[in-house]
This record gives sequence, C-alpha cells and structure tokens, in this order.
Amino acid sequence: MVDSEKKDIRKIFIAISLIAFAFGLFFNYQELWMKENGLSVKTISTVFSLCSLLTVSTLFFFSNVIKRSRLKKFATVLILLDAISTFSLFILNNTGFKVLIKFIIMFEYVVNTEMLACVYPIMSQIKKSDKLYAKKNLAYEGCKNAGIIIAGFLLGKIVFSVNINYNFFCLVACILDIISFFIFFSIRYDKYITNKQDEEKSDDNHILKEVKEYIKNDKISLRYLAASLFNQISFNCIFGLNLILLTEVIKLELKFAITLSTSLSIIAVVIGILVLHVFTSKNDYVNLSIKFGGRVIFYFISLVTNYRILFLICYIYGRLFSNSYDHISEAPYVNRVDKKYQFAFCNLKTMLQYLGKSIGIFICGFTITLGLRFNLFFALLFAALELLLRFDILRLKKIETMS
Repeated sequence: MVDSEKKDIRKIFIAISLIAFAFGLFFNYQELWMKENGLSVKTISTVFSLCSLLTVSTLFFFSNVIKRSRLKKFATVLILLDAISTFSLFILNNTGFKVLIKFIIMFEYVVNTEMLACVYPIMSQIKKSDKLYAKKNLAYEGCKNAGIIIAGFLLGKIVFSVNINYNFFCLVACILDIISFFIFFSIRYDKYITNKQDEEKSDDNHILKEVKEYIKNDKISLRYLAASLFNQISFNCIFGLNLILLTEVIKLELKFAITLSTSLSIIAVVIGILVLHVFTSKNDYVNLSIKFGGRVIFYFISLVTNYRILFLICYIYGRLFSNSYDHISEAPYVNRVDKKYQFAFCNLKTMLQYLGKSIGIFICGFTITLGLRFNLFFALLFAALELLLRFDILRLKKIETMS
C-alpha cells in the first residue's frame, strides 16, 4: 500500500479500536446499568430482543439508500449519533425516564451495529485484503476485551475522588466515540472512489435487488451466506446464554464463570493473531477442520457421553478458536463481491447472522431447561451442516480459481 492508503487504514483501525474499547467499558455491562435504573430483567430481555429485530430491518433499509460514495460520511454520522446517544444515557441516569432510556438504548444498538457493518466496505475501497479483514475483527475483539477487563478491575473503586461506577464508564465511552468521530472524519475517502459520477447514476434505491440478481446464480456466495446463518445458530445454541449455561448447567461459581469467560475471550484473540501470522496451514481444508470440524467432533463426543467435564472442554475449544481463521473462512468470500455491492452484501450477511443468532438463542433458552444434550444436538446438527457447506464452498472456489 502507498503511504496515504496506509495512513487512512491506520485511522480506521484506531477509530474502531476506540469504539470497541468503549463497548467493552460500558456496553458489555449495559444490562447492569439498566437494572440500576429500575428496569426489570424481563424488560431488559425484551429491549435487547427488539434491538435485534430493529437491526435487521435497519440494515435492509440502509442497504437500499446509502450509495458507496457516501459510505464514509454515513459511518461518520453514525459514530456521532452513537456518542450523542451515550451522553444522553449518562444524563438520564437515575432520572426515572424509563421509556426514554429504553428508546435510546434500542436506537444506539441499531446505530452501533450499522456503523460496524460499514467498516470493512469502507476499508475495501482503500485496499481489499483477506488478512486486513481478519485484523479488523481481531483489533475490535482485542480492544473490546481490554475494555471489559479494565471496567471489571476499576468498578466500585474511587480514583482521584471519582467514584467509578457504570455511569462513569458511560461518560468515558461517549468521549471515546467523539475522538473516533474526528479520526473518521479526517479520512480522505473520496479519492478512492473511481468513476463517482457513473456510480451516482447507476446506483438506485434498490441495491439489494441488484445484489440478489448478482448472487442468485453464484453458488459460492449463496452457500457462504447459508453457512454464516448456520454458524450463528450452532454457536448460539451453546454460547447464546453464556453465563447461565456455565453457572446453572455446569454448576460453576459466578465469579469463576465470569473469569473463565473473560480469559477465554482474551486468549481467543491471541490465538487468532498467532494463527493469522504463523499457524495458518497451506491446506485450507485443514484450517476449516480445526475451527469448524473440531466443534463438530467435540459436540458429538459431549452428546454421546453426556459428561460435564467433556462439555466444558467442548465449550473451551469453541471459544478459543472463535476469532481464528477469518482470513480463510470469511474474507475471501466477502472480497469476491464487486465493490459496488459490498456494503449491501455485508449488510445482507449481517442480517442473516442476526437472524441466526436470534434462532440460536431461542433454541438455547428453550432446550437448556430440558437438558444439555438437547443443546448439543441442535448445535451439532447446524455445525455439521455448516461444515459440509464450508467444504463445498472451498471445492467450488478451487474450481473457480482453476478456470
């Protein structure tokens, strides 16, 4: 990359890292802030469920109206709206305006999700790279986990006469969002858009219809989107209600369960970095087998034996490789898509992932009361379907490369 491209890519990484850190500081504990503001557990659950539904419809809407040339401006406005929403929550703390608080939280959730969906399509206009795609995910996860750890360490302490509580982290998150806004604003995005006038004429308000036409005969993209859906269903059948599973089913103490979950998230990022730079096999079937095939094997063993210790090993394995091999399993298929359709394609993928997540969490919540084997059965079913699709996608990709 030339120096100007490297500089703009670096700015994007700094911005999303600050946003991720803010997310770890406050948004990871947002449900506890909501509880402190008098919202019941049932209400909190309902709010987050509505957030997912609103996200899907919002992604669909903006895929149709935001042109590629305006993508950076759109993302910059979203970051500013995120900062304003976070500051509004800071002001509304302990005021009793519960309806307004619920509305702002849902609005902010949608804004944050849409903003993150914009990041790689913007980056791809500057430079398409499978490793860049994976690095973006690792940077986000790493900084988010750093925020979670710092928040957990400082929470309840008094530093320089300041009481460190959830609302304090809300204010810090707002400040980090504002810094991210100015960084993103300074990116010179327009110079990377070629044939801008032609694009403005050709882009209409039905880009998702164009994407549908673009991929309807593309077996690789269709299978990839299906695999993304199955991945989220399978993963959330086990990990959708993470702490409830560890405390009520595996019978771990809450403090240990939180420590284990946080530690695995950090180690997963480290493993992801090592895999990206050192431990990627030249054989992509091996890479896919490690991430997805390993899950299938451990799900099957845990299902057959029904031993809690084996399930715990299965749980740990799934978490450890959750941030690995994105440059093999995800990036090549996103980068195959024409730049004109990339934002809409990423939004379509995100919509399917949220749909899969909702289905997975529903299955997890329903089956967890029936017994762990039911969770494992559905997780195994969708994981096996995903693995078959992933292998078939790789076969088709090799054929495409040779032709």
